[in-house]
Amino acid sequence: MTAAPAMTGGTPPGERQALAAGDIGGEPEEDGSVDEERELAQHQLGVWSCSTATWLYRNDLPGPIGTILGCGEAVLAPYGHPRLFDIRTGELLAQWPELTLPRRQGAYGVTHTPSPVAALHPDGSRVALAVKGGIAVIRVG
Repeated sequence: MTAAPAMTGGTPPGERQALAAGDIGGEPEEDGSVDEERELAQHQLGVWSCSTATWLYRNDLPGPIGTILGCGEAVLAPYGHPRLFDIRTGELLAQWPELTLPRRQGAYGVTHTPSPVAALHPDGSRVALAVKGGIAVIRVG
């Protein structure tokens, strides 16, 4: 599972977190139960409220999206190629299939697949991505 700050409706920083589950999601506890109220299912994007300990939004995705980068009301998913998803609906807002990126689902445990390298501009309008042969800059806001 990966996480990114979610800034929705002028909430304080850290109040809401966007999370994404990849191929592992909705895993059973040791007793075999699954807490569907608390857990994201496989290939879901959700926004968690830290103050109320509840999901504000949970949406199914077409497949794994890897590590996510918060971009205001959206998250950038650099799995395979950059894709921008709305955090409230899970809708695909934009994609850049011409930019090839690693297919890494999480930040830990895998050493044979490099992590995508990305940097969000302070004003939230652009993201720089390390791609083969250089740096690509895409507009996200």
